Amino acid sequence: RERMIVNTINLVLPGSAQIFSGRIIPGFLFLWPFMFFLVMLIMNLFISVGPYPVNHGWVNPLCVISMALIYLLSLFNTRGVTRREWR
Repeated sequence: RERMIVNTINLVLPGSAQIFSGRIIPGFLFLWPFMFFLVMLIMNLFISVGPYPVNHGWVNPLCVISMALIYLLSLFNTRGVTRREWR
């Protein structure tokens, strides 16, 4: 039952399952970069810097790719840890 809760939490927000399981530092190492790229993606959509709108279109794919990699790494890490710790 606890394994299912941890896997569900991790699907919502990467790194939160590690924090829930007591592995705080690895959890924050997944959570902080994911949140950084998420905020960067959102801010890039709404905020333009300078006297004229500057095209920062190249940042959006970089953010999405980085978020996807962090998300997948977090999923694989959590599945490996849950297999080892909760048998």
